[in-house]
Amino acid sequence: MQDDLTLYPALPSPAQMRQPAPYNNSLSPAVPPAAPTREKFIGFVRDEASMKTLQAVLAGHIPNHNQMHQMEFRQALTILAAIPTPEIVLVDLSDEEQPINALMDLADTVDAGTTVLAVGEVQNVNFYRLVVKNMGVKEYLPKPLTPETITSYFLPVVEDLE
Repeated sequence: MQDDLTLYPALPSPAQMRQPAPYNNSLSPAVPPAAPTREKFIGFVRDEASMKTLQAVLAGHIPNHNQMHQMEFRQALTILAAIPTPEIVLVDLSDEEQPINALMDLADTVDAGTTVLAVGEVQNVNFYRLVVKNMGVKEYLPKPLTPETITSYFLPVVEDLE
């Protein structure tokens, strides 16, 4: 018995399989849209003393007039959710009942590739290890902040991105 070849559709030829390139009437190639420009740094701290100390040490190392703001952590999250995340974000975990949960909320808010610096009231080596080694925080400093600790631990991070 012979197969009836008319029952099976014919396969396209190699010439038919080649798709012609779409027509482009332009002499210049298409330029992909640019990604939004990310600021270098933004910082949020709760108290004026920390803000002044950070501003004094970081002055001249951060463009755009050293953007440091005095506000609560949750207010900072709201601002960060509304802007393209800067390359470095400094947050203050002071007065957060659950600083680990606060950092998880921050991780959900910032863009990938953002360097996070944190300050807070917890002065515990286990907390430090947890946030720096397991949660992606680049550096954590307990309060009160001093020019020496900021210079030793935060300034090298800021200068690496200049």
